[in-house]
Amino acid sequence: MEYIPQQHTTSHIVRFESYGVTAEVRFHPSIFPDDLYGVLPPGWRPAGSNAASVVFGIDDVMTQGQRMHRLKRNGRVIAECENVKDALHFLESRLQLYIAERTEQQVFVHAGAVEYQGKALLLPGRSFAGKTTLVAALLRAGANYLSDEFAVLDRHGRVHGYPRRLAMRDENGLRVQRLTAEDFGSRIAVDPVPVGLAAHIRYKSEGKWRVKETSLGTMALAMMNNTVCARRQPDAWMNVLGLALGSAKCIMGKRGDADDAARRLLALLG
Repeated sequence: MEYIPQQHTTSHIVRFESYGVTAEVRFHPSIFPDDLYGVLPPGWRPAGSNAASVVFGIDDVMTQGQRMHRLKRNGRVIAECENVKDALHFLESRLQLYIAERTEQQVFVHAGAVEYQGKALLLPGRSFAGKTTLVAALLRAGANYLSDEFAVLDRHGRVHGYPRRLAMRDENGLRVQRLTAEDFGSRIAVDPVPVGLAAHIRYKSEGKWRVKETSLGTMALAMMNNTVCARRQPDAWMNVLGLALGSAKCIMGKRGDADDAARRLLALLG
């Protein structure tokens, strides 16, 4: 496919640091800076003139008479989107994953996470596992928000908030609507908290609540399988996971309705 760039390409630059990792984004003037800032990782801060380890860019181009938004990483095209909203969503996901893969400050686990009565509930699982739907139900049921994608663990095994906007998918799993904790009548948890319950449960359409307790070792392996940087320094990360799960209840199984599961999980945690 032939690409014909418009007269102006990427002309604005944002360089930022998050969890000790520096990245740069170059974007077309058609994108409002506030929209771009909204998709940067939680807790980001300007990096000044520090060298960036990666450069992402969004170009506004014309191809076969159609306007497209082209996302690049270090000059290589990685995605094309018809509208800027989808391009920004894709950029947000790539930036967050890049930071999670390369930080050496904390451990990122693919997991939904909420706080309730001073303890964290972890829901390990990859994308499309139903984490966000269940986290939303937990927020409606009275929990406070930590994350719908990454549980961030420190060296003591405590869970820190990663309060990105919840990515609520439509029925087809394609379009994404970004919502805040306040949209569900909840708030963001501020302080790091110990893990009280780890639940590796899968959604089954028209299914019932079928869970059982499991061992710390089995849950640690499930968490390890969802740890972003598990291949680097595995012994160190296993130690963190062991500390995180040391005094937690661990359950595995299947669930049906999210609101029903949320009530059951908070009862177990409380």
